[in-house]
Amino acid sequence: MSKRETPPADGKAGLPLSPEEALALALFVFLAGRGGAGKTLLLRWIVERAIAAGRLLVIADGDRTNRSLPLFLDGVLTPNGADDATVWRWLEAIITRMVADRFNLVLDLGGGDLVLKRIALELALQSLLEASGIAPVVLHLLSPELESLAYLAALEDNGLFAPERTALILNEGLVPIGHGNDETVFAAVREHKIFKAAIRRGAVPIVMPQLKPAFEINARHLSFADAAAGKSKEGLPPLGVFDRQRTALWLVAMEKAFEPVAAWLP
Repeated sequence: MSKRETPPADGKAGLPLSPEEALALALFVFLAGRGGAGKTLLLRWIVERAIAAGRLLVIADGDRTNRSLPLFLDGVLTPNGADDATVWRWLEAIITRMVADRFNLVLDLGGGDLVLKRIALELALQSLLEASGIAPVVLHLLSPELESLAYLAALEDNGLFAPERTALILNEGLVPIGHGNDETVFAAVREHKIFKAAIRRGAVPIVMPQLKPAFEINARHLSFADAAAGKSKEGLPPLGVFDRQRTALWLVAMEKAFEPVAAWLP
């Protein structure tokens, strides 16, 4: 499994860009939220979906405490240290290469990491990206707890990093067992002034369906497609027939749930 700090010199992960891809806006997809909000699971789905469709992207994992993406995906970019200065230089190098070579990027910095916020504050990152032909996309992962709105509030404050392409992801996987549906469990979040303000300016609410066998899939370090197909590794048996079906149905449900923002994904 290869590990890199920055994309290869030609700015591509795999095959050369097609003429259509070269003319399209490059996507800077940032997953925001607290630790345990489901960012890694969502990022894996985005990446696996893109790869299955033959689309190219660069994956960057700056999570300092739970860097798990390299367990599931090859070629993940990671910083060579965990201090703020190192992560800042690493992210700045990736963005510099992205501005020059225009590739799609999916980025996870870990729960509530403030490096991107600081870059956005000091260097007007959103304006820089947009002026460079790069479309910033922010996917905020939210739980039923109001505390999960904190990072949303920080990035939305004075438009710090609040691009037109912003989605508010209500993660059903974080709903406590025995509680009701989205309309009741997420009511306090939906009614909060921070959430409502983001919706008014154009953010799109998305309900992300729960993947019940997520723990079993993670333990086997499987892709979702392989899990649904009954494959396995790590010396463990494949998922049972019902969990395979749950995974297959989840993949269909994810496509439907994210249909309103499908054009924002690589």
